[in-house]
Amino acid sequence: MSRPELAKTALLEARYSIPGHLLVLALTLLLLIPAMLMLQSGWEHRAWLGLSVGLLGTAFFGPIALMLLVRLFDRRVRLRITDDSIWIADHSRAAIPLRSVRQVSDMGPWIALWLYKPERYPPTTRFRKLVKRINGAQLRDQYGDLWFYPGLLDCDRREIMERF
Repeated sequence: MSRPELAKTALLEARYSIPGHLLVLALTLLLLIPAMLMLQSGWEHRAWLGLSVGLLGTAFFGPIALMLLVRLFDRRVRLRITDDSIWIADHSRAAIPLRSVRQVSDMGPWIALWLYKPERYPPTTRFRKLVKRINGAQLRDQYGDLWFYPGLLDCDRREIMERF
C-alpha cells in the first residue's frame, strides 16, 4: 500500500451501540406507556389534567422512542478517526484534518473538540445548525466547536481519546 492509502485507513470506526440503544429505549418506553395511558384515560373521562399531562408526555417521549427505534437498525458508521482526520456524522459530511484540532477534552458525557479555525468546518446537519443558532457563542465555550456523545456508540471512550 502506498502512503496516501495508509493515511486513509480507519484507526477507529464506531456505529450506534445496539445494547445501549435497547436500554435507553426500554427506559423511554417506561415513561411513554404511562403517558399514553393517561392520555387515553383523560380522553375517555374528560379529565383535562390527565389529558394534558398524557398529551405532553406522549408528545415528548414518543419522538424520542421513535428516534431510538430507527437508530437500532442504522448500522452506518457514525464516527471515523484516521491517521490524519476525524469524521463525525452528527456534525457534517466532511472529514476534519487532525492538524486543525487545537484541543480535545473529555467533558463528562461528551467529548469536545476545539478547532483553530472553526468557521472552516461549520455544522451541516439540521440539528447541529439549530443548536448552534439557539445557543450561539455560549455553546462554543461549554462544548467546543464540535462535540459528540460516545455513550451510545459501540466503542469505549478510552479508545477514542487514545486516538488523539
